[in-house]
Amino acid sequence: MNNTHQQEQTDKDPFVLSLSISTETANSKKQAEFLTEFRLHKNIQVNEETLTPILTKHLQSTNLWYKNKDVDTSNQDNYSGITGITIDYDDTIPISEFKAMFSKWHFILYPSTHHGQKDDSGKIMEKYHVIFPLDPNDYDQYLNADWHKKAYQ
Repeated sequence: MNNTHQQEQTDKDPFVLSLSISTETANSKKQAEFLTEFRLHKNIQVNEETLTPILTKHLQSTNLWYKNKDVDTSNQDNYSGITGITIDYDDTIPISEFKAMFSKWHFILYPSTHHGQKDDSGKIMEKYHVIFPLDPNDYDQYLNADWHKKAYQ
C-alpha cells in the first residue's frame, strides 16, 4: 500500500470495528457530497486488505442511522447511535506525536487525501483521520442525538 492511504492500529488485543459504509463509491469530494445511503458493517477486520477499499473509495462513519427500506439514510432525524469517535487532524499534531500520546488507546489512523502535500508556503502538511472505536457494551449510551453531540464536545 502506498503512503497516501496507510492505516495504522495500535499493537493491542483485537477490538471491534463497526462502521456505516456508503453504498456507492466516491472518486472526489464533489461526488461524496451526494452520498447519503449507508449500510452498517459489523466486526470489520482491522487489516490493510479489508480497510483499504473502505477508507479510500467509500464514505464511512461511526454514526448509525435508522433504516429507510433496506438502506440507512444519513440525516439527523434518522440518527440511532454511534460505534466510535472520528477526528480529523489537519496539520495540528504530527503523526508520530499523536501515536505517542495515544499509545494506550485502540485507534485506526489513516492519512487524508491531502496528506503529504505542500501548503501555500511550501510546508508539507500532515492531514489524517483517526477512528477511536467505542466498546460495544457502551453503544447504548449514545442512542440519541444529544449524547452524540456531547461525545464530540
